[in-house]
Amino acid sequence: MTMKRILAITLPLLLAACAKDYGDLTETTHKNIDKIVGWGAICENGTERDVACGLNGRGARPQKCESGEWVDDGDCLDPDECIDGDTRISDEGCGLNGRGEQPEKCVNGSWAYDGSCVDPDECLDDEKRTKRKTVCMDTLGDQPQICDAGQWVNDGLCIILPLAFTPSAGDFYGEGLQITITTETAGVSIRYTIDDSEPNKTTDNEYVDYITV
Repeated sequence: MTMKRILAITLPLLLAACAKDYGDLTETTHKNIDKIVGWGAICENGTERDVACGLNGRGARPQKCESGEWVDDGDCLDPDECIDGDTRISDEGCGLNGRGEQPEKCVNGSWAYDGSCVDPDECLDDEKRTKRKTVCMDTLGDQPQICDAGQWVNDGLCIILPLAFTPSAGDFYGEGLQITITTETAGVSIRYTIDDSEPNKTTDNEYVDYITV
């Protein structure tokens, strides 16, 4: 028989003998007897405590001592919503049209926005603009555009700036009149005809300095 088992048996007998000689035991003595008899106990019955718990160990879980052992006495009260250092993409969109992705990082148990936004859009939906001096119809012109799903797309035909004739049409002039043609559209190639046919890019007559009529 081991020494622990001998003590566990002997001590209650001695205390019982003392009680017989000196009368009823006090309440404090009864508690001491409980502690002695519960040789392997790790706590005193009825005592309470809080232990750390939760995602980052900052929460508190209540426990109480029953039969000499700690048992949980309620849920973990955890102030944290995430594990420190974790990252995620926020459910809230960002950017010009709200289609961007917003990275977040867990700091001290809470999700924090880091200030950046990965936005796939280059313009506001339905916004309009005119793209100046763009290549259209084999020359330079102004191209109307509209923002569709965050991207610029052409919205109608390209506008070639009108030609200016000097002298202007409407008056009568004599023979050998020199006519100059100008336009604000940079880089444009001007071709003309003198037989009332429609000019095109293959027309032989390309305007250089002036036309004599």
